[in-house]
Amino acid sequence: MLLVDRATATDHPPLSTLLAAGDPDAVAAYRQSAASLGLIVPDDPDVLRDVLHADTAHLHRLWRGR
Repeated sequence: MLLVDRATATDHPPLSTLLAAGDPDAVAAYRQSAASLGLIVPDDPDVLRDVLHADTAHLHRLWRGR
């Protein structure tokens, strides 16, 4: 995930968001990748779920027209 996320523009959510939102087992790797990018990841699982869903929607909007 780290390699993919490094290429993500700073004003976009990390692409690993898509994995973490769809697979609870990927959340730990997402946390690590996001931390390496200097992003703040909520500790509360419910808040994190909301962030992942919002960021997933943002990524879908960004990539829809490409």
